[in-house]
Amino acid sequence: MKLSTRIALAAALALPLSFSLLAPSTAAAQHGAVEGNAHEEAYEEAVEDGLQEDGHGEHAAEHGDAHAEGHGGHGPVTIDAIIADPKFRASIISFFILLFVLVYFGRKAVRRSLENRKREIEEAINEAQQIKAEAEAKRQEFEERLAQLDGEIETVKTEMRAAAEAERDRIVADAEAKAALMRKDTQFRIEQRMKQLREDLTREAVEAAVAAAEEILGAETKPQDQQRLADAYLDELGKVAAASAQEAQS
Repeated sequence: MKLSTRIALAAALALPLSFSLLAPSTAAAQHGAVEGNAHEEAYEEAVEDGLQEDGHGEHAAEHGDAHAEGHGGHGPVTIDAIIADPKFRASIISFFILLFVLVYFGRKAVRRSLENRKREIEEAINEAQQIKAEAEAKRQEFEERLAQLDGEIETVKTEMRAAAEAERDRIVADAEAKAALMRKDTQFRIEQRMKQLREDLTREAVEAAVAAAEEILGAETKPQDQQRLADAYLDELGKVAAASAQEAQS
């Protein structure tokens, strides 16, 4: 059984006991006061009746005196009479016993409850302080980032400008390299075409010259002479073509 249950049970048993011991003494005192008042009223009525009837006056007086003697102890209730009542004292003792039981058995539970409450409050305070510290750290971090934001933006701009310039230089260099290659290729093609044209023109000129020489010298020269002249002409023509090629390369 838990301590709190024991305390509640002790209180439930002690309270009715206190009220049961206190109620009879109070009721008896109240009953005595009521009876005393009733007898006093009866005595006064008897005295008045005795004054009206002389034959019965003495009897009424005697009856009143006897009645007063018989109920003399039922006068007005006083504090001393209530305190002197054994039942009232027993109720007071029961009350203090109940108070002792509650204090003795309840102090540990109350102390433990207060300690638990104190610990909960301390934990809540520590948690609140931790949350406050974290929030303060976040605030400082945001302030530092805001302070550095302008510098970061300027750094990003500088990096972007440098990257754009590098890309521009790369594109220009690539274009220049391609243009140089195209110029070189075009020059080579032109030279090859010019060489081919020279060779074609030379061959056509040789063929025309040989044909003309054959017509002129056909009747006067022998076949051996014609062959010798043709070979000599071709040799001379080869020398001319070689000289032209050297000039083109230079």
